[in-house]
Amino acid sequence: MQILYLRNWPTNIGNTFIDLGGLQCLKKALPEAEIHVLGGLGRRLLHAGAVSRYQKAYLYYAHLIPFISGIFKKNKERSISKKHYQKIFMQTTKNIINFFDLSLALQAEFVVVSGCILTSQLGLFSSTLMNLKKRKRKIILNAVGGDSYSQAEIETVRGFLKELKPYAFISRDHEAFKNYHDLSEHSYDGIDAAFFLNDYFKPPKLQLPEYVVLNFDKQEEPRIDVDCDLIIRTSHFTYPPIGGAIVRKIYQKPNLLVSDNPKDYLTIYANAKEVHSDRVHACVATLSFGKPCRLYDKTKRALLLDRVDAVKVRERLTTLDSEKIEREKIKQMKFLKEIII
Repeated sequence: MQILYLRNWPTNIGNTFIDLGGLQCLKKALPEAEIHVLGGLGRRLLHAGAVSRYQKAYLYYAHLIPFISGIFKKNKERSISKKHYQKIFMQTTKNIINFFDLSLALQAEFVVVSGCILTSQLGLFSSTLMNLKKRKRKIILNAVGGDSYSQAEIETVRGFLKELKPYAFISRDHEAFKNYHDLSEHSYDGIDAAFFLNDYFKPPKLQLPEYVVLNFDKQEEPRIDVDCDLIIRTSHFTYPPIGGAIVRKIYQKPNLLVSDNPKDYLTIYANAKEVHSDRVHACVATLSFGKPCRLYDKTKRALLLDRVDAVKVRERLTTLDSEKIEREKIKQMKFLKEIII
């Protein structure tokens, strides 16, 4: 049995956590399978180099305006019309027209994609998935979710999935399952792939005093009372982001970890006393290793934390019921095994 896994290039290191966890889930569920992993850097580079002024305006509106409104304590939800959202989706697809698609040259019965792809960024994979579908490959969307779950996003993604007709759909939060489960042959209300990180990596013990991790890439670091002398800071950025002024401030603070190696971050999170972050997958990684964390962001992508009953993670330090998470992981692997074998 051969499986093709399409990675997304990590615009932040948390995307790598998703792919590492997603691959670990497949390997545990299907130990005899041969898995071919393809990178996503080419898609991202071509897209970034061809982004139109229209898309740049959308990116400015969608990302910078919420940042500014947050400074002034205003809670303005971003919204965009279905017509404009579909235009972004189609333009994203066109931006990578020169991409050499190695996936079309590989033999594999199943094709797997994971992560936050149920957005306009699905355009990065749309041509690939449709071409693989024509070649009779079975498409599995494993542990996937959306961004804003706006009406425009949902209608655009549903339109594509109706055409694609994936073989299997595994959500990472209830909202994704509710909106898309009816569009595939097999569906499962699953959990995020990064909860498999503790199966993928066994972190070494560190010869350090007790420490707390602060991970704030998208907002000013808040004042947090910590009961230890050592604070380690991490940044998940792997490229110069919008809102670079915040990142420059992060780089001026002591004990900063920035790395291209995801295991460095996992080692830090797994040994921490507690983690405070505005990154969803810093929290997922921390929780997967049984450590407490708190999320300082109201993004709807955090619904994947609600899915595992971490509903108070935005209000206080939270840990998970490890036995319950293990049961969820076993059920998800069982579903995968049943639909593939």
